[in-house]
Amino acid sequence: MLYVWDSGAYSHWRNYEEYAAIEPEQIDWFNKLPYKRKAGNIDLVFLHIPLPEYKLAAKKIFQGEKNEEICSSLTNSGLFYSLLRRQNVKALFAGHDHDNNFVGEYHGIKLGYGNVTGYNTYGVLARGVRIIELKNDQFETEIKLFE
Repeated sequence: MLYVWDSGAYSHWRNYEEYAAIEPEQIDWFNKLPYKRKAGNIDLVFLHIPLPEYKLAAKKIFQGEKNEEICSSLTNSGLFYSLLRRQNVKALFAGHDHDNNFVGEYHGIKLGYGNVTGYNTYGVLARGVRIIELKNDQFETEIKLFE
């Protein structure tokens, strides 16, 4: 199963602006979905703004580069905990931070970035794409550069 979340760009809390978190209503929707854990199921999550847990995953990087700070929301809305409880979620992939393309791990779930593709934005990373290949009950991922 693939889950794609959009938090929007910014949240406005009591006259304070920050990068948007996933809203409680979105997490409630996910938690109410019918669920049966089956061996071999792989669920992947895609979102624009990384979750706060990416800062913890960056301590255990398997591949890629971390060339800038992780710009997650300051508010932790609890999505990662809901994903962890689901047990089939194997990885999350985010964008947003154009100079990061690493894959780390936190509580057994891979947290990774795509790769900056466009030439009209900031960044020192070579332009390319992240490829994710699903294989039975596992997945492999790599960066392919445009060069």
